[in-house]
Amino acid sequence: QRTVNVALDWTRRPGDLTKGEIIRTVVAELNEQSDKWIDGAASKGVNEAFADGRAAGYEAYSDEIGEVQYSALLDMNTCGNCAAADGATGKTPADIPAVPLPDCDGGDKCRCVHVFVFADEVRQ
Repeated sequence: QRTVNVALDWTRRPGDLTKGEIIRTVVAELNEQSDKWIDGAASKGVNEAFADGRAAGYEAYSDEIGEVQYSALLDMNTCGNCAAADGATGKTPADIPAVPLPDCDGGDKCRCVHVFVFADEVRQ
């Protein structure tokens, strides 16, 4: 729809531009438009797929997992809520804050993870 609106605007007010110049102008204007929403959608999808894979791994090896740790280390811009949860440990994911953290200032951009530690690797 944005493409159509830009093209219509230029055809309604062509000034001294030829049709070819209008086309080049429309293309240039559209190329300048922000595509951050694409990066955001892709980032969210990758985070969800990553989390789903980690959850599936936990389900497959839950009887061998000795500890679950909450980690906010993947992001240098960790919000206060995620920083407060960082380092929390429990026996299962239900024992520590959820990921993504519902109270994360970044919303669905939260990149915190649960780290699953095998029982024979848990530090005493």
